[in-house]
Amino acid sequence: MSLKKRRILLLIAIAIFLVLSPLIIFYASGYKYDWQRNRWLKTGAFYFQTYPSKVKVFIDQKSAGETPELTNYLLPGQYSILLKKKNYQTWQKRMTINQGLVTNVSNLILPLKLIKISKVSKNSLPQINNLSDSQSFFFQTSTKIIYQKMGQLKKQYSINPFPGDIHNCRFLTNKNHLIIIAGNGDLYLSKNGKFDKIASGVLAARFTSDGDKFLWWNKNEIWVYYLNSPSSSQSNFRRNNQKLIVRLSRPTKQALWLSPNNQQIFFLADKMVGLVELDSRGGRNNFILHFDPSVQIEKVYWNSNNRQLYLKDKDSQWWTGKIW
Repeated sequence: MSLKKRRILLLIAIAIFLVLSPLIIFYASGYKYDWQRNRWLKTGAFYFQTYPSKVKVFIDQKSAGETPELTNYLLPGQYSILLKKKNYQTWQKRMTINQGLVTNVSNLILPLKLIKISKVSKNSLPQINNLSDSQSFFFQTSTKIIYQKMGQLKKQYSINPFPGDIHNCRFLTNKNHLIIIAGNGDLYLSKNGKFDKIASGVLAARFTSDGDKFLWWNKNEIWVYYLNSPSSSQSNFRRNNQKLIVRLSRPTKQALWLSPNNQQIFFLADKMVGLVELDSRGGRNNFILHFDPSVQIEKVYWNSNNRQLYLKDKDSQWWTGKIW
């Protein structure tokens, strides 16, 4: 090969290097060219983690792997997401990718389309925690001050008199907070010995296992109150903020957390059992659970240790099954 040809090839190689190297550096740094906006943009990613695992992920109707899955190099914007697996209910939303950020979609529950349940004796039921109201708190009738039983002793709990009717009150507590539901359905949260009225017409309330939030429900609604700023990126709710989670056409009989992740809520409306998620990005997925055999359900309990759902039917017979 002549010297002239070698020089030409060298110049071509240098030109290719000068053109491609910035593109490679940009791409390696997470940038991608957006032809519609005609500029380079920092890409983002989705991270999907589900129960069960190996759920197929579709982004804008294109296959993107199976959970757990990190799908990166996505241009900023909205995407249609579909998660599906045979014999399980599907999950779908429109979600947003932001520049340089990972949109976390984790701790998702996809329930079975048909949940097999079997009878279980009452004596073999597991310990159900945090479902009963606290019996250690009481009022001093003359002052409407709250006291707490500490063994054989009693300790003053509140500073100010309780502002509501003290008759037929129910107390619910965790390590740091106390909820009082008055006989007329007014719900108060005790903070530093004082009382904040949260809602009216409340039927019952439940703390999460970590104590960061609690749910309460009335005749047709389920709400969540955040006591601390959520650590999960699935929520944009701030501390001391409450949010309507679901409004139901049937009377709400019960609501409880799907622990330990506490990102979904079971509800019993009439005799229908549902599962609704807290994550409001792109709307909430609300699943109706179907059981085999079909029974008329009066109560629902969740045991996080064995991940079993327990159902009590109209004849006080107990049933159990796994939802995923």
